[in-house]
Amino acid sequence: MKKLSLIICCTIISLIASAQAYGPYIGANVFAYKSNLFNSDDLRVDSFQEYVLTPGFTGGFDFGYLFENGVSINSGLHIGQANQRYRGGDSTFPFQIEAATNLTQVKIPITIGKQRMDGEHKTVLIYSAGLYYVYNASYSDDLLVDFTDKNTKDVRVTTNKKSKVEKWDIKDTILNSYLMSSRPYTRHGFGAVANLGISYKLKEKLFLNILARGEFQINNLEVTDQITYTNTRANVNNPILPVTRHEFGNYAKYMTRLQQNHNRSGTHPFNLGISIGLRYFLFEFN
Repeated sequence: MKKLSLIICCTIISLIASAQAYGPYIGANVFAYKSNLFNSDDLRVDSFQEYVLTPGFTGGFDFGYLFENGVSINSGLHIGQANQRYRGGDSTFPFQIEAATNLTQVKIPITIGKQRMDGEHKTVLIYSAGLYYVYNASYSDDLLVDFTDKNTKDVRVTTNKKSKVEKWDIKDTILNSYLMSSRPYTRHGFGAVANLGISYKLKEKLFLNILARGEFQINNLEVTDQITYTNTRANVNNPILPVTRHEFGNYAKYMTRLQQNHNRSGTHPFNLGISIGLRYFLFEFN
């Protein structure tokens, strides 16, 4: 692993050292994508908890440096979403569910790319890959339990910050409220990003970039440590695990029981979509 890292570093340094400085650039972009909170356990529960197509959007600015051989180093600041909607039901259960998880994320990518800059073509191929740091600024979970028996009141469960509230959905009457010892989602993470597309020359120093982009968070988004729920209405301290084993052997997000045994797989935000942006070079082309 150390030898591979050394080879990669030497390759990058040689590419940069062999190129004459070509100049810096700045830019802005909008990224529209299919947002996924991928979890293999959630995926396998079939109809009870199906993934619903969930759009996501990110906006940000970039800055970087392009060398004369077409190699570029890029970074920036992106603010966007990591969302997932769920829906489902099963004849085994006397209810159906509708749920949504929404996170606001701040990302700082560092990528190395390549593009052709010979001045002869207005449209050129551009691609890059790298890593990003992500900060989860805020989150919310909303779950509606819709009972098939019309005489049974529906229940809505909302979670944000360090609080969890259960209410009758119609009368908005609080059933239970809890103060959690920690957030169910981690604050910090890291992931990988890749881009492939075209760069079109609009003016002498202004380019339009249209890229297919994929992002994948490597570390687990969910907190795996035990979380203590304190019932603020009854003042009862109930230590339970945030995700627990279901009697049918599933570990899906909304199929839980208050048991101490659990073995849930990791949750990894995964976005795939199209990025459209402008890039302005702070120098004159030869």
